[in-house]
Amino acid sequence: MKKWINNFYILIFCFLIFGFTYYSITNFTNRNNLQIENGYLDLSDVNLDKNVFCIEGNWEFYYDKLLYTEDFIDNVENYPKEYIRLPGNWNRYKDKNNNKFPSEGKATYRIKIKVNESQRDIGININNIWGKSKIIIKSASDFIEERDFSNSVVRMKLFHIDEKEFEILIQLENSDSLKSGILKSIYIGSEKSITNFRDKYMLIDISCIISLIMLSLYFFTKIYQKNELVLNLSLGVYSISAALFLAMNDEMLITKIFTNLSMEKYLI
Repeated sequence: MKKWINNFYILIFCFLIFGFTYYSITNFTNRNNLQIENGYLDLSDVNLDKNVFCIEGNWEFYYDKLLYTEDFIDNVENYPKEYIRLPGNWNRYKDKNNNKFPSEGKATYRIKIKVNESQRDIGININNIWGKSKIIIKSASDFIEERDFSNSVVRMKLFHIDEKEFEILIQLENSDSLKSGILKSIYIGSEKSITNFRDKYMLIDISCIISLIMLSLYFFTKIYQKNELVLNLSLGVYSISAALFLAMNDEMLITKIFTNLSMEKYLI
């Protein structure tokens, strides 16, 4: 009877670890959501140094085009706007002819952002990118363009802006027929806060994963000692499954281990 009670407490501990990780992430993102309206995000009243914000809403979307900032100056009439919600899969949307956008192809996302005068060092974190991507950032006096497309599932971009308004373009090429686009939330903050955000949640996940793996080893050792086979096997499988679930849902952790991981080759 005592062994059953001890194992029950250990099981509760497993659930607490898993629940703590889930609550930490969801509570943060639910509290700090900002909505993008028709490709424009006003951050002039928020302090990016204190918090990281999850930004969701309608970005400008240009399917089958890899556009640059100069395209919106000289030839803007040649590129009619579509709006698409991020995070999201672009093949769920239809063009003006009521045809669904194919998953395979290329596209450009565009957003204009306004910040307060004191905010100059900024960072963005983009998760679960399905395809190859390139990020371009432009203001009246600043221009940042990546030289090559990146295969990385997660992108963190730190940059300095001297103006209150700037635009971000994300070019994306996808050769997968199942999904397309940016499928998880995009975060924005100051350079310091976005870096701390990344490190904080990676540390939480690593701690929980290690704890769950240690618990699974404990239960499997009990099986080897032939103690309560069914119960310890169940708890061991649960612990290792929870550890794998956390690991596979942390794109930042995955890309630290598999540096060349691309959504064009692997499905998560």
